[in-house]
Amino acid sequence: MTATQESFLRRFLRFTLYVGPLLAFASIFLWFGSGERGRYETTWRLIPQALAFLCPEFAPADVAGQTQASLYQLNGALRRLAHVVGYSILTAFIVRAIQRGEPRLKPLSFLVATLIGIAYCGLDEWKRALEPNRHAKWADLEWNLIGVAVTLGGTLLFFGIKEWERYLQKSTT
Repeated sequence: MTATQESFLRRFLRFTLYVGPLLAFASIFLWFGSGERGRYETTWRLIPQALAFLCPEFAPADVAGQTQASLYQLNGALRRLAHVVGYSILTAFIVRAIQRGEPRLKPLSFLVATLIGIAYCGLDEWKRALEPNRHAKWADLEWNLIGVAVTLGGTLLFFGIKEWERYLQKSTT
């Protein structure tokens, strides 16, 4: 293998290692989740099935509408949680792809991750507005942005702690 081929292979593998998970997650999980499969009615049908699997003693009997109301609230809470968790994971993959293993947080990577996260939130809601059986909501956009903000805050905390550890390591040697 020539030096040029080896260099190309290394760059390709590095790209695949850092950017591949981001592209896979963004395209498969988030893009399809904002389509027909992510409709409220779809997740509504899954809740009783999941509860029956996880808690076989769960009985979906409707007692004066209480069970239906509880399932409605549970479905709403799980959908909001899915927005936050999904966009937290997406933002972590964005930061990871930009950082590419660097031990110190590059200010540009933080800024770019913020902009890409916000742009993808908007793109996702725009896609929902174009879907025939979906609709975009400001509340969903807000939950998506909370997920981005949580991970960006965690990223600052993580790299800040790592920097502090390096400082303490230097001062003890």
